[in-house]
Amino acid sequence: MGFMQSYKRLDKLCRECYDSDSGVKYYIEYMDSIHAGSRYVHTWQDDYKKLKRYRFIRNQISHDPDCNEDNLCVPEDAEWLDDFYQRIIDGTDPLTLYRKTTGKTAEAKKSRYVPSAQAYQQDMPKTHDASLAFDWSISEQSEQTQKPHIQKKRSATPQRKELVPYHFKFSALDWIVAFFILVCIALFLFALLTR
Repeated sequence: MGFMQSYKRLDKLCRECYDSDSGVKYYIEYMDSIHAGSRYVHTWQDDYKKLKRYRFIRNQISHDPDCNEDNLCVPEDAEWLDDFYQRIIDGTDPLTLYRKTTGKTAEAKKSRYVPSAQAYQQDMPKTHDASLAFDWSISEQSEQTQKPHIQKKRSATPQRKELVPYHFKFSALDWIVAFFILVCIALFLFALLTR
């Protein structure tokens, strides 16, 4: 199989798996949004760089009349794309390995899925801060009232749905405790230096 056929095949799989119109571009953006990926998946950086390179080559071939597969690609490029396609099918691609290793969903920059309040609260850490609570049902209701005539596209392939990234807010008590700890450390260091 040639480079462009392998790339198109991988792009189609990514579009179907992530319910995105972007395909490989979306997969790369997804990897961009996870900053600790290389800590959990040893092939993360290599896969990321190759996907970016192959996307660049594909864009060059598609948009530059002077570029073609013969002067930009070697047979190993198409083989790598076919291998990566199979890794996604087998569940050994970087994003799937990250989810398996960390036991949580990846943090996507642009999530197309807004969870229900009940699903989100199950993943929410237990805390004493009331500012962490958010009623997701409001988002769902407002989205439905704004676009009642639009139905979400359903595909036959299973979709990987992700939660919106969670952001912590500190209460006044958290700040007081943090300040107290810093003062204790400063006093300890001062006592060591003045001996």
